Amino acid sequence: MATVYVGNLPASAKPETLARVFRRYGEVTQVKLFAEEAGHRTHRYGLVEMPARDAARRASRLLNGQPLGGRFIQVTVNGTVLPRRGKAAH
Repeated sequence: MATVYVGNLPASAKPETLARVFRRYGEVTQVKLFAEEAGHRTHRYGLVEMPARDAARRASRLLNGQPLGGRFIQVTVNGTVLPRRGKAAH
């Protein structure tokens, strides 16, 4: 089992959207979305549970820095930090 962190999510992100995107790489068992207030901004992120660790790593490697809803998402597996491929949208 692997937990994939997905950061820099747009306000329009839905659990179904993330599940659909991650299912391209393997089975998804659960998606949770969170929003935290940080000053004048809201930090939105999600956790995607995937039973196959290799599928989670592949999804993380291929989705990190990709656009989703006008923002470039940050994707890591269980705390693994990957280099960013895009600039954060404002």
